[in-house]
Amino acid sequence: MPTISKVDIKTFGIYAMFEALLAQENSLLQAVFGKDNADKLLTFAMMRWAYRPPIKRLAYYHSHDFCSEFWSQNAQLSDKIITSFYCWLKYLSKI
Repeated sequence: MPTISKVDIKTFGIYAMFEALLAQENSLLQAVFGKDNADKLLTFAMMRWAYRPPIKRLAYYHSHDFCSEFWSQNAQLSDKIITSFYCWLKYLSKI
């Protein structure tokens, strides 16, 4: 009997909605901030909107959501990374 490899089930609906509704904004964000930073912004916004987790639990929700396959797939989203990224954005807004 063949063995079945590990199955990974992730939610897709919220990612599909964000991807469809924010396609134009996503390309603009990538033009301004670069792909990696734009992906972090979209991931953070989607996770906070959909699940409303505390920042320290965001990495858990990201790993169980389909957006982790496309946005920030190589990034480790920890609370420290997100906080430093937020401080960087705050600094840019003052320039």
